[in-house]
Amino acid sequence: IERFARLQAKHDKERFNQSACVTAFHGAADTLTNEVHLVPAAKMHDAWALDIIRRCTGPLTGVLLLLTAGLGLDRIAVIGGFAASLGQMYLDILRKEMMDSCDFEILSGKIPDILTMGGAHEEACLHGAAVYALNIKSLA
Repeated sequence: IERFARLQAKHDKERFNQSACVTAFHGAADTLTNEVHLVPAAKMHDAWALDIIRRCTGPLTGVLLLLTAGLGLDRIAVIGGFAASLGQMYLDILRKEMMDSCDFEILSGKIPDILTMGGAHEEACLHGAAVYALNIKSLA
C-alpha cells in the first residue's frame, strides 16, 4: 500500500498535496509511509488516503472471495500491522469491497460475518502456524 501511495502521490500531485498526509503530517511523495502519514490520515477520514487503501484492498478481496467460495471458509481473521493499526476502519473497507465485488450467490449476505479482526499481537502468524502444525500432526 505504501509503495502504491508513493506512486499515486507523484502521479496526482494536486490531490495528494491537499491530503492530510501532506497538510497535517508533512509527507512527501518520496518519503510517504504507512505509519507516519497514510494510517493517521485515514483515521482522519482523509479522502486521498482512504482512496489509496480501497484501491489496494481490491485485489485482496478477489482472492479472499475465491478462497471463501472454493474452500467453504466460515471465518477469515484479518491480521497484520497495517490492518491492526486501522482496526475496525480497515475491516469495514475490506467488507465493503468484498460485498461490492462478490458475484457468488452462496456468499450473499454472509461476508460481514466471515471477516473478523484477528489478534493484534506480533505472534499471531506463529500462533496460526502452530495450530495448523498440531492439526496436521494429529491427522497423521
